Amino acid sequence: MLFLHHCCVYLRMAILERKIVHGVESSFSHMVYPRFVLPRHRHAEFELMAITAGSEKVFVGEAAADYTAGDLMLIGSNIPHLHLCNTVLSAAAGVPSSGEALQFPPTIFPDAMSSIPEYARVARLLDKSRQGLRFRSEELAGRVVEQMHVLDHSAGVKKLVVLLEVLDMLAQSSDYCVLSEVEFGAEGRGGEMGSGPTERVCAFLVSHFRERIELGQLAD
Repeated sequence: MLFLHHCCVYLRMAILERKIVHGVESSFSHMVYPRFVLPRHRHAEFELMAITAGSEKVFVGEAAADYTAGDLMLIGSNIPHLHLCNTVLSAAAGVPSSGEALQFPPTIFPDAMSSIPEYARVARLLDKSRQGLRFRSEELAGRVVEQMHVLDHSAGVKKLVVLLEVLDMLAQSSDYCVLSEVEFGAEGRGGEMGSGPTERVCAFLVSHFRERIELGQLAD
């Protein structure tokens, strides 16, 4: 029931339109988040998040899933998302949820990249990211974070090469799952409560919050 409550709260949250400002000599950024504090938000950039500590829930589009240290998540351009940090448990354990992210705009890629053989694999990866992707391989996550730090000491074309190498590593991995069964924005969805299964459950909870609700009722 607590999980459903989180889903309802998430789906009813306003979406913060976030503008990411990159460095003067770069069109994308490597960001370090010592604690997840941002509300539900979206931005034009794709986001590759490496969870470095902690655990809780990630909400991507209309989907929700657990995350834990060692996970990687690739979130598509303009997809609403929220990394929920369980501050009570984290503070008690002394381990806040934290992560490192690459945030890069679609404009750095060539037009019709799916038709360019050298880009095709990465193009398919970015297309899938519209549903949110979670990779659960600590070895892969370690390599990605290492390359994020390489980016900090790179400039010019070298930075783009490193980013493409990271995306190509992910594109070759089979150890991932799709977070959302549907792309956010499909069938007229735009951030408001729609008519999908999760929204119908949330609407039922809101309408019957004074009553004792059985799991079977929600399943129906």
